[in-house]
Amino acid sequence: MKIIKLAANEAFIEKIKAEDPPVIVDPPSGAIIASALSSGTAVVNSSYPYSWDLRCIRRCWRERVPKKGTRWMIQTNNPKLPILQWNAVKKSTFAQGVMVLYVDEEGHVQRADFSPHDAYDSSKPDGHRYDDAELKAKEFIDKYGENVDEVDRQTIRQMLDAIQRYQAKQQAQLAAAPQPPQGQIP
Repeated sequence: MKIIKLAANEAFIEKIKAEDPPVIVDPPSGAIIASALSSGTAVVNSSYPYSWDLRCIRRCWRERVPKKGTRWMIQTNNPKLPILQWNAVKKSTFAQGVMVLYVDEEGHVQRADFSPHDAYDSSKPDGHRYDDAELKAKEFIDKYGENVDEVDRQTIRQMLDAIQRYQAKQQAQLAAAPQPPQGQIP
């Protein structure tokens, strides 16, 4: 199978670089991107697979909506056209947590999330399933460091506060529940 990289895409990338200075084009592997918050500040992959044998331009960013959360937005161009025409935006579902974009080994933009679901441990008994939430939040912040902005840090603090309130309520309910007599099956 022969992969076709169109010369028009290279011209479009030069146009994107000239018109939109905040756009990051082909960041290096391992890069963590915090500034991609709209299509105007998106991260751009200049050679992304399109169907079986074509390459296109793909841009990614995260959208933050108050009271809904954060979601991942992806948009590709149509490499079959002689003009730069963007396809419809692909939107992920909203996540009630924090999202960071990073570049994988193949040079493609991926996302890393931290949400209450990431802090949940079903192997622990009721009332203790979120015991490691603070540790997991700290690991996320340590890994993505300065790329977790103040809004995301506030979201993490609010999640941890809600988890602590939930844990306290669970533990109080468990303590107040009647215990079966020793040696009898409830």
